[in-house]
Amino acid sequence: MLRAWQGSCAGLGVMFLVGTAGAGSLELASAAPVVSNQVMSQGEWARRLVSVLELERALPPEPQPSDLSGLLCPDQAEIRIGAGRRSLPAGESFSAVAHPGAPSRPQRPVRVVLRVPVTALYQLTVTGAGRQRWLIDGHPVGHLDLSVLGAAQAGGVVPLRAGPHEVSGYLAGRARVDRVELAAHHTLCIAPADGWHASRALRYGAFARTLVRSFDLDRRLPVIAEETFRVEGEHFDGASEIVAGVPSGLGGGGSAGVPSGLGSPASGGGWAEAASSPEEFTWSIWLDEPRVVTLRARTRGTPEQFWSIDGRYRATLQPDAFPGLFTWNRVFTLPLSAGRHVVRARVAPGTAIDLVEMVPHRSTDADYARVLMGLGFRGDVPATPMTRARVRAELTGASFGRLTQGFWRKLAGDRRDHPLVLVDLEPQRATSGPLAPLLPGEF
Repeated sequence: MLRAWQGSCAGLGVMFLVGTAGAGSLELASAAPVVSNQVMSQGEWARRLVSVLELERALPPEPQPSDLSGLLCPDQAEIRIGAGRRSLPAGESFSAVAHPGAPSRPQRPVRVVLRVPVTALYQLTVTGAGRQRWLIDGHPVGHLDLSVLGAAQAGGVVPLRAGPHEVSGYLAGRARVDRVELAAHHTLCIAPADGWHASRALRYGAFARTLVRSFDLDRRLPVIAEETFRVEGEHFDGASEIVAGVPSGLGGGGSAGVPSGLGSPASGGGWAEAASSPEEFTWSIWLDEPRVVTLRARTRGTPEQFWSIDGRYRATLQPDAFPGLFTWNRVFTLPLSAGRHVVRARVAPGTAIDLVEMVPHRSTDADYARVLMGLGFRGDVPATPMTRARVRAELTGASFGRLTQGFWRKLAGDRRDHPLVLVDLEPQRATSGPLAPLLPGEF
């Protein structure tokens, strides 16, 4: 009797389990994917950005939030080290420099080991002469021609982990190397307005700012025309002849030119020009308050130019040029602090600089949000919290994919400003009426 009852209970148990499993299967089969409404933190967004931009190879095995913020924005790492009162290498901050001798044998590479202070994006600059090919840790970073300016900047920007790295150069003919430098790529700073805070909730304003900065599209921010700072090229503070390495003023390589049958007249009746050798000109520019600014120059000549602000923001410009004409070119757009800033331009013989201009932009979170919306992203109020589902949807859109390709091209050394082609997610029909053959009388 007892066995019969136990058997019945066992049967009921089996039936109950089967029934429960069947109900669960039906629920799973008909359920939609669960949407995560959990708000993403800035720390999680930094990790996601490093991943989608394919920068994670520079991270240590167990990255800290400081590694992520430094990789995205070297300025943030500099602030952190300054607050911790750690010493920086001699010379310019966040750089590693070597002065190698000649290779021991012909056709042997120049090899140096440079130790970088923090995990960040770095760019190679070499001073010397001749044509050269350079590698970092065995990976090519570019072919450099130092014969025009006496120096060259590798086009590629490389994410590097803090610590030692082998830099190798293969020289052609009578080429030489005087100085090798790995400097943090300060011109790219991907960060919210007040820096990264790992535990803080990610809001749409910070999301928009970091994406627009990632893709170097700050130049789309509204211009504050009345605050534009302009200086005539011939009003330089100083000029130094690159070959001699000593100031030469107007009597050496640098000269203040006068118009002589140019296709486009010079502003103010003159310009600065490198005469018989490469020349570096210096100007002082002032900002009354912190601004995102675009540095522009009106120049004549086709050779590439090397520009810098305060020695830390650097860019190689391949100018759009037309014979006999002065042409405007954008050097870069970046955030600068208030106060005096020193602008330098290293140019080849025959290159003339007519005007140097600093154009400020409005740069609130709302301004960045409008720029992002203009790029094909869904707009929102800057204070809106960003959920994980919302971020995932934005990163899988066509606009993000196209912009990411542009980021990788620039990281690989493409210095051109490619036209941005936006993708309409819902293209409009060409016509709302039916198509019909045209009769001969309608032509």
